Amino acid sequence: MGMSFKGSGWGIPTAPIHSLFLTLGGITEKPGVVDGQIAIREYLCLTVSLDHDIIDGAPAARFVTRLKELIESGFGLLDQEVIAEQAST
Repeated sequence: MGMSFKGSGWGIPTAPIHSLFLTLGGITEKPGVVDGQIAIREYLCLTVSLDHDIIDGAPAARFVTRLKELIESGFGLLDQEVIAEQAST
């Protein structure tokens, strides 16, 4: 969806056999607070849909929080040596 337009998008799960759906929207520029200052930053629109019959709310919230942290940190985009150092800390 991000290739077609800018902004957010919503994914509608098409099959009930999956417990997790990720939908990527576009990347947009928005103002945000960075080190106490307002600055223009790029934001990725991401929708996470979970099947509450399979995944309880608390573990789902922890998963989404950790996923957000990993995306924001750029995890997996670094050299393997740096990744190994981060994993050991």
